Amino acid sequence: MFEFHDEAAAALAVKPREPVRPLGNLDGEPMESLNIAVLGPILHVRFDPDVLDGEEESESQLRGDLTRLAKWLQNDSRVIVDFDGLSLFSPASIEALETFYQRLKAKGSRLVLCNLDADVKASFYPSRLPR
Repeated sequence: MFEFHDEAAAALAVKPREPVRPLGNLDGEPMESLNIAVLGPILHVRFDPDVLDGEEESESQLRGDLTRLAKWLQNDSRVIVDFDGLSLFSPASIEALETFYQRLKAKGSRLVLCNLDADVKASFYPSRLPR
Protein backbone atom coordinates (compact mmCIF):
# COMPACT_ATOMS: atom_id res chain seq x y z
CA MET A 1 0.00 0.00 0.00
CA PHE A 2 1.20 3.46 -0.83
CA GLU A 3 0.21 6.76 0.73
CA PHE A 4 0.32 8.77 -2.48
CA HIS A 5 -0.51 8.19 -6.13
CA ASP A 6 2.99 9.22 -7.32
CA GLU A 7 4.63 6.58 -5.11
CA ALA A 8 2.29 3.93 -6.44
CA ALA A 9 2.93 4.96 -10.05
CA ALA A 10 6.68 4.91 -9.47
CA ALA A 11 6.41 1.37 -8.10
CA LEU A 12 4.79 0.19 -11.33
CA ALA A 13 6.49 2.41 -13.88
CA VAL A 14 8.62 0.76 -16.51
CA LYS A 15 8.96 3.74 -18.85
CA PRO A 16 8.19 7.47 -18.79
CA ARG A 17 4.56 8.46 -18.45
CA GLU A 18 2.42 9.22 -21.42
CA PRO A 19 -0.56 11.60 -21.33
CA VAL A 20 -3.60 10.51 -19.35
CA ARG A 21 -6.44 9.10 -21.43
CA PRO A 22 -9.81 8.44 -19.77
CA LEU A 23 -11.30 5.02 -20.34
CA GLY A 24 -15.04 5.33 -19.87
CA ASN A 25 -16.37 2.14 -21.45
CA LEU A 26 -15.31 -1.47 -21.65
CA ASP A 27 -16.88 -3.36 -24.51
CA GLY A 28 -19.38 -0.53 -24.97
CA GLU A 29 -20.66 -0.63 -21.38
CA PRO A 30 -19.94 2.21 -18.93
CA MET A 31 -18.45 1.48 -15.54
CA GLU A 32 -20.93 2.26 -12.77
CA SER A 33 -18.62 2.41 -9.75
CA LEU A 34 -15.16 3.01 -11.23
CA ASN A 35 -13.41 5.86 -13.01
CA ILE A 36 -10.54 4.58 -15.14
CA ALA A 37 -7.70 6.41 -16.86
CA VAL A 38 -4.74 5.10 -18.82
CA LEU A 39 -1.37 6.52 -17.74
CA GLY A 40 0.94 5.08 -20.37
CA PRO A 41 1.35 1.40 -19.44
CA ILE A 42 -0.51 1.86 -16.14
CA LEU A 43 -4.24 1.70 -15.58
CA HIS A 44 -5.40 4.15 -12.88
CA VAL A 45 -8.63 3.02 -11.20
CA ARG A 46 -10.60 5.31 -8.89
CA PHE A 47 -13.76 4.46 -7.02
CA ASP A 48 -16.81 6.67 -7.45
CA PRO A 49 -17.52 7.71 -3.83
CA ASP A 50 -21.12 8.60 -4.72
CA VAL A 51 -21.77 5.01 -5.78
CA LEU A 52 -19.91 3.20 -2.99
CA ASP A 53 -22.27 3.91 -0.15
CA GLY A 54 -22.18 0.51 1.55
CA GLU A 55 -25.49 -0.58 0.06
CA GLU A 56 -25.79 -4.09 -1.36
CA GLU A 57 -26.64 -2.77 -4.83
CA SER A 58 -23.50 -0.61 -4.97
CA GLU A 59 -21.34 -3.53 -3.83
CA SER A 60 -22.87 -5.65 -6.58
CA GLN A 61 -22.04 -2.91 -9.12
CA LEU A 62 -18.45 -2.78 -7.84
CA ARG A 63 -18.11 -6.56 -8.03
CA GLY A 64 -19.46 -6.53 -11.60
CA ASP A 65 -17.21 -3.65 -12.70
CA LEU A 66 -14.09 -5.28 -11.21
CA THR A 67 -14.98 -8.61 -12.84
CA ARG A 68 -15.39 -6.96 -16.25
CA LEU A 69 -12.16 -5.02 -15.81
CA ALA A 70 -10.22 -8.16 -14.83
CA LYS A 71 -11.50 -9.98 -17.92
CA TRP A 72 -10.65 -7.01 -20.13
CA LEU A 73 -7.08 -6.55 -18.88
CA GLN A 74 -4.28 -8.31 -20.68
CA ASN A 75 -1.55 -10.38 -19.09
CA ASP A 76 1.20 -8.47 -17.29
CA SER A 77 -0.94 -5.36 -16.73
CA ARG A 78 -0.11 -2.73 -14.13
CA VAL A 79 -2.99 -1.29 -12.11
CA ILE A 80 -3.15 1.44 -9.48
CA VAL A 81 -6.27 1.39 -7.33
CA ASP A 82 -6.71 4.89 -5.91
CA PHE A 83 -8.86 5.32 -2.79
CA ASP A 84 -8.76 9.14 -2.89
CA GLY A 85 -12.06 10.57 -1.65
CA LEU A 86 -13.27 7.38 0.05
CA SER A 87 -13.85 7.38 3.78
CA LEU A 88 -15.34 3.90 4.06
CA PHE A 89 -14.87 0.58 2.30
CA SER A 90 -17.13 -2.30 3.30
CA PRO A 91 -16.09 -5.92 3.89
CA ALA A 92 -18.03 -6.94 0.75
CA SER A 93 -16.09 -4.34 -1.27
CA ILE A 94 -12.82 -5.63 0.16
CA GLU A 95 -13.83 -9.14 -0.87
CA ALA A 96 -14.55 -7.91 -4.42
CA LEU A 97 -11.14 -6.21 -4.50
CA GLU A 98 -9.42 -9.39 -3.27
CA THR A 99 -11.12 -11.40 -6.03
CA PHE A 100 -9.99 -8.76 -8.56
CA TYR A 101 -6.43 -9.02 -7.23
CA GLN A 102 -6.45 -12.83 -7.53
CA ARG A 103 -7.63 -12.60 -11.14
CA LEU A 104 -4.89 -10.10 -11.97
CA LYS A 105 -2.27 -12.16 -10.18
CA ALA A 106 -3.26 -15.20 -12.28
CA LYS A 107 -2.52 -13.10 -15.38
CA GLY A 108 0.90 -12.05 -14.07
CA SER A 109 -0.35 -8.51 -13.48
CA ARG A 110 0.56 -6.15 -10.65
CA LEU A 111 -1.79 -4.18 -8.42
CA VAL A 112 -0.99 -1.42 -5.94
CA LEU A 113 -3.27 0.54 -3.64
CA CYS A 114 -2.80 4.23 -2.84
CA ASN A 115 -4.39 7.19 -1.01
CA LEU A 116 -6.03 5.09 1.68
CA ASP A 117 -7.71 7.16 4.40
CA ALA A 118 -6.92 5.87 7.93
CA ASP A 119 -10.45 4.47 8.33
CA VAL A 120 -10.32 2.73 4.96
CA LYS A 121 -6.90 1.30 5.75
CA ALA A 122 -8.23 0.03 9.10
CA SER A 123 -11.11 -1.73 7.33
CA PHE A 124 -8.54 -4.02 5.67
CA TYR A 125 -7.55 -5.21 9.14
CA PRO A 126 -10.85 -5.83 10.97
CA SER A 127 -9.17 -7.55 13.91
CA ARG A 128 -7.46 -4.25 14.73
CA LEU A 129 -10.68 -2.20 14.84
CA PRO A 130 -11.92 -1.09 18.28
CA ARG A 131 -14.69 -3.31 19.60
